[in-house]
Amino acid sequence: MIAESSMKDLLNENQMLEERILEHGDEVSLELFSEWRANRQKMGEHLADAAFCAIASRYDAYILSNPVNPSSYAHFTRPDVQSKTFTIQSRTLREGIRSGFLESEAGMRPLDFWIQGQRFYALERRGKEILAKDPAASDIPLTASCYEDSSLIVSDIDLVSIFLRNNSDAVLFDPTYGELTAEELEMVLDLNRYFQELVSKYFEFAAPSSFRLIAHGASNRFSKAKTSWLDRPMKLHGPQSSIQWLRGMEEFLDFNRKMKSLGYHVHLNPNWEF
Repeated sequence: MIAESSMKDLLNENQMLEERILEHGDEVSLELFSEWRANRQKMGEHLADAAFCAIASRYDAYILSNPVNPSSYAHFTRPDVQSKTFTIQSRTLREGIRSGFLESEAGMRPLDFWIQGQRFYALERRGKEILAKDPAASDIPLTASCYEDSSLIVSDIDLVSIFLRNNSDAVLFDPTYGELTAEELEMVLDLNRYFQELVSKYFEFAAPSSFRLIAHGASNRFSKAKTSWLDRPMKLHGPQSSIQWLRGMEEFLDFNRKMKSLGYHVHLNPNWEF
């Protein structure tokens, strides 16, 4: 369950940082913006971990995922964002004000931020990225990719495997979540609903949140899965709010064997060629 005291501390820190931003008047430096984003990143990850742990406990499940572009967590509580779906292959940006947002050939819209009811535009001014209330004619607007409904696209969390005691290998194709089993789809939908409830609880402006923390099924079900995905660090959420890391393929395979011995359903993608 989410630690109320930790979230309260992060919200208080956010309040102080936003007051500092408003004191700077028209122009906010990338450095100050990065401080504010780092705090929002902690809040987004805190809420994501809380949702993962709560659903893992509810389903007596272990959920293994690849970490997102860390800056993306900072944007999970915005009311105008949506996660990158399984149909989008482009990566998200990792530097500058737009870090965490997608830049691709999709629709684009100018990037802005609302801070305590005041609108700031993301701009390039005199060769530097800044936030500003009133753009000048010489400023270059910074844009990010968006869906047709104009919601900005951020990096999603990639599931690797879902370990349930009762699961099947009957994979269905859901138009929103792609390849997964009926049991996994139920859990993913529940996970997204719970995360949305948390966002709406702590960020009133975002209520009701519609952000999908998980945008597609786990890669152990993908028909185009790659073994190289297992070389990345993997975050594991389990019952009793446990969080740990698996680092590399050997630890992944050891954990699969452990789960099987404990009576959990284990599916290794045949495309991984173990």
